[in-house]
Amino acid sequence: MIPVLVTVVEADLPLRVRKREDLATEPQVTVLLGDGPDGLPLVLRVERRASVDAAVRAALGHPGSLDPEIERALANLENAVATSARTAGVFEVRGTRLYRTHATVGAILGESMLARILGAQSPLILAEDRFAPSSRPERVTNTAVFAAVSRASAPVTLMKGLATRRHVAVPLRPGPAFLVEDGDNVEPESVEPLRFEDLRPVASARFHARGRRDADGELADAESYRRAVLENPSVGWSVAASDVGRMIVQLARSLVAVHDEGRVHADVKPANTVITAAGAVAIDPIGVTIGHVSPGATPGWAAPEQILARDVAPATDVYPLGLMVARLLGAAIYGEERSFLVPIGKAECRRVRLLADQDVFIDPESTGPMTNSTREGWQDFVRQCVAFDPDDRPQTAAVFAERLDELLDDEVLEWRLPLPGGPGTLRRDVDVLGAMQPSWVVTDFR
Repeated sequence: MIPVLVTVVEADLPLRVRKREDLATEPQVTVLLGDGPDGLPLVLRVERRASVDAAVRAALGHPGSLDPEIERALANLENAVATSARTAGVFEVRGTRLYRTHATVGAILGESMLARILGAQSPLILAEDRFAPSSRPERVTNTAVFAAVSRASAPVTLMKGLATRRHVAVPLRPGPAFLVEDGDNVEPESVEPLRFEDLRPVASARFHARGRRDADGELADAESYRRAVLENPSVGWSVAASDVGRMIVQLARSLVAVHDEGRVHADVKPANTVITAAGAVAIDPIGVTIGHVSPGATPGWAAPEQILARDVAPATDVYPLGLMVARLLGAAIYGEERSFLVPIGKAECRRVRLLADQDVFIDPESTGPMTNSTREGWQDFVRQCVAFDPDDRPQTAAVFAERLDELLDDEVLEWRLPLPGGPGTLRRDVDVLGAMQPSWVVTDFR
């Protein structure tokens, strides 16, 4: 395994973390957001533009001097912009003042750890199709739903939810950060806690520091890790394949409660998974009622019935879980590809291509030592999970989790998977409220 390293940055001037209250008075300020996946501080650097002078002068051709009346007007505009910048993004919900980032949570924090380990792209997306608009890993509207809209559960509400852009909201006082929706009016019911990922509880999680004094060790060993970051210009992480398999088990079990409520998540994928201190959990569900049609899907990860606007069931969520196992094992899913015409309304159709008669192959060179019978067992399991017909798959997330647990118990997956650090930039010169320490820095520009 070759670790994926990130550079540890040190600038000419240290970065100083301020009190959160300064978000309401200063155009440029850095505040503590939470902890990174490795336990180091995660800080948010807010850069609000406070000047238009240079832009105006450039638009006027950079004159040596301006008419006095224009100078006065520009000075007034400059003061107004500076005043606005000091409070831009600050709003109030039920008496609590918060700063809402201009960038979305995805742009601020980047990919989830499971997406960085397994990849955001589905293993069904071929290399030549990877950059096609229809293959992007983001959720897209399922246009076929319009042909069956009368069967969907609250389709207007669900479709509205698909377009929601969420942002990080930082209280202007000590406490956890939140996620809020885009728009001028934030409903209190839509505010939810921001979950920070934590890799330290994963038993096999290790750090790899390279440069001046190469060091490897357990990520949970905070003292050794911090020393390695301070002494080396590059650092990365890795986890054992078996532990990544356990993450998928935890993810599946987090879906049981959703299914018990009579709903299907309908957007299970690595990017919609957070690895917390309590294990991996699914986030950002579409939340479709069992037996109804999903109004959206993520290309490559969504089950065939979801793409074809057919009724969804718990087995719909099993399909992407099986794809994650395939990605973990480096398995190739192959077979006959069929074209389907799907109605999109107004007597029109669109063409979609789906793997309708699939098989699975695990290359012995892509895994560690594994007996033929074990490999065949894994291939059979993945084959069942990604079956075209949902009736041929494990019927619930609980059944999937139990079977995957058994396979992981039968034989340890000994190889390791690299994981680049993050989110943001790792700096060793951050003054966190009086204590100089390495920290992860993410930035929000306005």
